[in-house]
Amino acid sequence: MSRDWLFVRIPNPLRNRSEDHSSRVVGAAVAELAGHLRAADPEGNWQFRRPDENAGSNLGLWFHSTHEVLKELEHRLRTHTAAHDWPVVTDQYDPPTAKYCTSQTIRLADRLATESSEFALALLQEGGLDPRDRLTLATLHLWHLCALMAPADRGAFLFHFWQFGTEELSPAGRVQLASEADGYAVTLLNGLPAVDGGVWEQYLPAVRSVIEGQRDSGVPVNFLLYDHAQLTHDRLGIPTETAALGARALRAALSAGATLPAFAADVRTPVLQSV
Repeated sequence: MSRDWLFVRIPNPLRNRSEDHSSRVVGAAVAELAGHLRAADPEGNWQFRRPDENAGSNLGLWFHSTHEVLKELEHRLRTHTAAHDWPVVTDQYDPPTAKYCTSQTIRLADRLATESSEFALALLQEGGLDPRDRLTLATLHLWHLCALMAPADRGAFLFHFWQFGTEELSPAGRVQLASEADGYAVTLLNGLPAVDGGVWEQYLPAVRSVIEGQRDSGVPVNFLLYDHAQLTHDRLGIPTETAALGARALRAALSAGATLPAFAADVRTPVLQSV
């Protein structure tokens, strides 16, 4: 069965805060469209990208499915955007995951992007994240992704987040953030605040199932998880500096033998898991 990508660009005509624009579009349209895709084509993929420096004020949506399903999605989308008087542009533009070289890696990246978008959608449907929750969320997310890789790989994985998130900082800014991270590491040694496990119960097993058995096939799983984490944080509106702080603190806590919260796939509450 032939499948194609439908690319949708939703500009923000008022050029106001991209956070507000993303929240409005996610709350009013994306949830219904993603739900229809899941029902009509369980094998379909989708992803969204927030406005950024390259996209300007545009929110990007991609849907991968059959011609019939894409046609219905476009119809539903235009109904939503017309009701809110939002401009919309559609095209057949490949998503960012097309940058990967092999079809197998692209396929896995598309599945991870779908799970990432579903996870972000579930957390954003009630509005944007409270800034106070972003650090906790980023840290928990990185910890759970670290649990999917060999312990020997975790330090380098987290260090890359620190490098990426601080590359635009001045030396003084980097020192200040490092000091904050060191203080946060002490907090992590005592455990993290409990969070709602419902969303994680679906997300974590889904990510695990995507990468399961792929390490021996030549797929760069750790790189996919690194890219996946960055894109997920972007979808959630978590600043790169916040993720960098969490990554450095988590790396220090893991080195100190911390016991951190993890979510078991078959329970609805956080459980403690030893590193």
